[in-house]
Amino acid sequence: MQFIRKVFFLLLITFSILCYGEPVIFNTLPKSGSVYIGKTLSDGLKQGRFMTISNNTFPSDKISSIDLEALIRTESITQEHFDASEDNLLILKEKLPKLIVHVRDPRQALISWTHHLNKVQHSEEALDYFLLSLPKKYFNWSFSKQLAWQIDHYFPACVKWIQDWVEASRDDNLEILFTTYELFVENPKEFYTQIFDFYHISSAIDKLPCLPKEEIYHYRKGENEEWRKLMTKSQQKKVTKLIPKELFTKFNWKP
Repeated sequence: MQFIRKVFFLLLITFSILCYGEPVIFNTLPKSGSVYIGKTLSDGLKQGRFMTISNNTFPSDKISSIDLEALIRTESITQEHFDASEDNLLILKEKLPKLIVHVRDPRQALISWTHHLNKVQHSEEALDYFLLSLPKKYFNWSFSKQLAWQIDHYFPACVKWIQDWVEASRDDNLEILFTTYELFVENPKEFYTQIFDFYHISSAIDKLPCLPKEEIYHYRKGENEEWRKLMTKSQQKKVTKLIPKELFTKFNWKP
């Protein structure tokens, strides 16, 4: 029975791709322009077909196998934050081993994240996505004190999330395209072309909507080096030391 189900599912995937194209998993480090980019891809390539296949919690999350199958059937796009856990990798390899992993220099992502928490502090639902419990009086602290706490507690989780996906990409049973926020800012056309080439989509640039870079899409400043202005020299050294050299080389980040 299990074998028949797998065969049926493979036929269903083939039919869906022939009719509609490939489903897209856009898996992202939080505060990397992911909501904005995901919305652009959804509206431009999938006629707004968008769904969620996990709880969207960070730094750990679990893919729903049932929702992933629905994503494949409907040839939709999903924007997620799930980690490269053993369970998630097994589900992907069994059902949809092709995905985009989108990253950003975690030092700048940390700044954006700290600002973001202050904006959503009155939304319990929004804060539930962050699995690390905040101190009781966190939102009464100065930004610099909040940042110091995030460096100690949140930043290592970001680095590990990225490093784990780099490690997972060495598995020949997975097909992963890494994209970066930095390229998105510097050369949007090249950024999207990478994605189109990965999914064998031709002449798709003109299909993408030009969305306003507004707060509704969690868009703030879009800077890459703001962290150097807001962190102390000792904090800059601390966070830079926590990033493996391999990541600087792979993603062309500046030490």
